[in-house]
Amino acid sequence: MDAILKKSIYSEEYNAFRVLLRETRESLNLSQVELGKMLGKHQPFIARLESGQRRLDVVEFMCMMRIMGVSSVDLLRKLDERTSSL
Repeated sequence: MDAILKKSIYSEEYNAFRVLLRETRESLNLSQVELGKMLGKHQPFIARLESGQRRLDVVEFMCMMRIMGVSSVDLLRKLDERTSSL
């Protein structure tokens, strides 16, 4: 990671995070529509998260993982593994 932080939404690390979110949703056989309904949101909200058009804050992330039945800590460990060499 650069010593000087660039806007994180455009970083390789955030891209890896978005990919991991999508992979997690898909591994649970959830469509964007289904996940949106679980979160009380519409499908475009999920699409914007997964495409990087909308940033996901830590509280939203934890809520999303809880609703999907996924450990936010485990997902962050996976992210750390994927991005440790960036």
